[in-house]
Amino acid sequence: MTWLYAFRNLFRNRRRSLVTGIAVLVGFLGLVLIGGFISRVEHTLRAQTIYLKYKGHLSIYRREGLEKYPTQPKRYQLSPADEEKIQEVLRLHDADIDWVGSTLSGVGLMSRGEKSVPFSLLAVDRKTLREVQDNDRVKDWARDFVTPQDLIYAKAVAGDPTAVSATPRLGESVGLKTPFESLSEADASLQLAGMTHFRDLNAVDATLASSHSTGSEFTENSSLLGTVELARDLYQAEGVQNLIVFLKKDDAVKRLAAGIEREFREKNLPYEVFVFSDHRVSPHYAGTMGFLHIMSGFFIFLICGAVVLSIVNSLTMGILERVRELGTLRAVGFGRGRISWLLTQEALCLTTVSCALGAVLALSLAAVINAMNFRFSPPGVPHSMQFLVTPQWETVALASILLLSLTAASSYLLSYYKMKTQIINLLSDTGA
Repeated sequence: MTWLYAFRNLFRNRRRSLVTGIAVLVGFLGLVLIGGFISRVEHTLRAQTIYLKYKGHLSIYRREGLEKYPTQPKRYQLSPADEEKIQEVLRLHDADIDWVGSTLSGVGLMSRGEKSVPFSLLAVDRKTLREVQDNDRVKDWARDFVTPQDLIYAKAVAGDPTAVSATPRLGESVGLKTPFESLSEADASLQLAGMTHFRDLNAVDATLASSHSTGSEFTENSSLLGTVELARDLYQAEGVQNLIVFLKKDDAVKRLAAGIEREFREKNLPYEVFVFSDHRVSPHYAGTMGFLHIMSGFFIFLICGAVVLSIVNSLTMGILERVRELGTLRAVGFGRGRISWLLTQEALCLTTVSCALGAVLALSLAAVINAMNFRFSPPGVPHSMQFLVTPQWETVALASILLLSLTAASSYLLSYYKMKTQIINLLSDTGA
């Protein structure tokens, strides 16, 4: 009954209720759209980092291997014996694991006979190169990051482990023009030279099958993508740099990382586990998400502050206009807490209506924005991508709970403070 009374009281001053409701609605709309944008960016960057940058949900290195492998690859590589020990631990968690891959990196010189240029090679096992292109998470969240050239390379490498993909700039530096997949067999033939793990020089033949872009000026001139088989042959490596573990569910990452790390400690194995969001493994992901979280926190603070001030302003004016009514309630036995709760119920009714309308408007506006296909080029991304806002029901629920909680707290505290005025002063309409 009190809730119905509180709702009907909103119509006593329709203009004020409308203005306050609009302020709450706009605030709620801002929270949901910001949350929808950040959710989209996070899911997209997560899919790109885990699958398209070949970080995996988990990366397993020999202890200190993440930092020291580039300078001491023979000492810090994972040998076949190391891989078997790690696989024994991973088999305990088969229910959570989709597949396990491996990577190996190195540098060297790429040549076509007349000119040699430096390259930086990232080698990935062929199963991973194939699986990431067909992964549902990539299709759902990072389809803009997958180019036709990526699909061409995945098909080429399935039948030829010597196939490589180079950035357009790297290809141009040896006199080749895109599209590389259209090159003749003679033009696509490359020689890769590098220093082996035994400090000797070695060279292998490779076939330029496709192109890719890193999205970074620092790596666009030298990036080369190949297979682990090719890299092992080039660097005369017995093992790999690290294992990459792909999980069936993203929410199992931290739990599984802790479990594997614990198994390594208990068995005294010299390996360490890194999650994909670790800044040492994925500085771009960690930096981007850190910036977005700080930015969103600032805007959430501003939005919540504006909503609270609107509620407080409306409630204060309402109390001043209803001084005698409140004094009468106090005189007939209503306590400060009871009256404060009645006033709080009015504010909660207004906020609830505003949130409901805001949810409908937010979902409609998000659909319109997505349909307009806005394009932008974020840092570290090789080409433009669509600006998408995907509000989640979790975001809508959290925004509603946040605004309702702020409304309840601010309304009750303000009302309780105002009710300290003596009853005689309330009845004589002296104001609060």
